[in-house]
Amino acid sequence: MLKRNNFYLLVLIEISFLFFMLIIIPSIFLTEKPGISQISFENILPLDKNNIYNQIFVSSRNNLNSVSVLLKNPALRSNDQVTLELQDKNKKTIQSLEISGKGIEDPGWVKLKFSPINSQKGDIFYVKITSNAQKDNDLYIYGNKENNNINFKTSYKSPNLIDSLKDNLSFQKDQFLSQNHFQTVLYLTTLVIINFLLFLSL
Repeated sequence: MLKRNNFYLLVLIEISFLFFMLIIIPSIFLTEKPGISQISFENILPLDKNNIYNQIFVSSRNNLNSVSVLLKNPALRSNDQVTLELQDKNKKTIQSLEISGKGIEDPGWVKLKFSPINSQKGDIFYVKITSNAQKDNDLYIYGNKENNNINFKTSYKSPNLIDSLKDNLSFQKDQFLSQNHFQTVLYLTTLVIINFLLFLSL
């Protein structure tokens, strides 16, 4: 009986440790959490009056807090203006940022940050990027030449600790369910075997 009680205590400690590391710690210290991102495109596309980019994305968490796009201003030559707009599903602008070419690195992420929006996971947004530059200028955006999709990333911020805990629980659950089934089964089987061996060694 003592051996079994020790085993149950060990399992409880393991579960508590995982919960603490995966849920409690991130909820307290990671106030701005990473969200959906698309960063695989390596082409540079012209950014000027004749080339406007409007990227759609679906929110992966509650309370959207920022949107970033990857731009390029070779040798910081361009002084032209770039405007980033966050739009809702009806393409109505709800946040915007204007930046001079001198504020764009070669390359560098330009971040449109704002107070957390009362948005929900699954909400549709657009990020629109325009410039007043003339054609054949020195400003570029990283994206896909075939469909004009662009590199972007988002972040989210919960307004309080309770919401942060709820959001992190939901996120970890979705991450676990989205994993490859074989990897999930292998992971769980490994845990069972390790705990069984620990039980025999007690």
